[in-house]
Amino acid sequence: MLDSSIAKNRRLRHFFTDLLLCSDADGNVVMTKDAIANRIRATLDEVEWGLKELMKPDPESLTPDFDGRRIVPLDGHGYGWKIVNYTAYRDIKSDRQKREETAQRVRDWRAKKREKEAAANGPAVDTLRGQINRKVAQDPLTKANNSALRKLNSSVKRPSVREAFGSPPPP
Repeated sequence: MLDSSIAKNRRLRHFFTDLLLCSDADGNVVMTKDAIANRIRATLDEVEWGLKELMKPDPESLTPDFDGRRIVPLDGHGYGWKIVNYTAYRDIKSDRQKREETAQRVRDWRAKKREKEAAANGPAVDTLRGQINRKVAQDPLTKANNSALRKLNSSVKRPSVREAFGSPPPP
């Protein structure tokens, strides 16, 4: 917008920015002139001037749709305006959005690649190790042995460092 043909007119550019803020997700401003004036804290004369200016054909506009007009009246309402290029500019993806989408595609592709490799090579070693560990842990004999070891360890008196190694040498 700062590089468009309305950038020359600061007042009009400001009004257009306010109108964008009043629009819905499709670029429709379904409001009366009075409602717009109340919302953007402007006089009714300023709103009428801005709407009239934005509905004029603009030969310098880079978009030839609607002869370069920025807004057109909404059909069937009796009030309200459609911002002509709203959806086109809304759908332009930012560099960040493009990077995030690319990163997600790469993650998905790598995950599919790993799945194919795992299917071709059989179960992974970690998977087999995990299965063995789970079976051993569920074995009643292993559970009993672990329980007995815990009891034995808790009943054994362990010597202190001083008892084990004696008193430290004199300085």
